[in-house]
Amino acid sequence: MQQINIYGKIWMQMLEHPDSDVDILVSFVPGAKMGLSYFGMICDLEDLLHRPVDLVVEGDLLPFAVESANKDKILVYEQQVEGYLRENDI
Repeated sequence: MQQINIYGKIWMQMLEHPDSDVDILVSFVPGAKMGLSYFGMICDLEDLLHRPVDLVVEGDLLPFAVESANKDKILVYEQQVEGYLRENDI
C-alpha cells in the first residue's frame, strides 16, 4: 500500500448519517498484486470503522468523481521511501 486517503464529506456524513459509508481511496506500490486480499481489507475496515466502506483504487474512480475526490481527499497514510525525508518530517 502506497497511500490511503479518505474523501467525500466524511465528517459531516458521520455526524448527520451514522450509517453512511466511508469513502477510501488507495494507491498501491507499482507491481503489487491484491487479489482476494482487497475484499479482506474492505471487511477489516468496516469492522474497524463500524460502517460500510467504499474502497476505490486510485485510477478506478469514475471520471465525474475524480475532481471532487481530489478536492476533498485527506491523506491518512503514506508509505515512506527509505532514505527520503519529506519537508514535514524534518
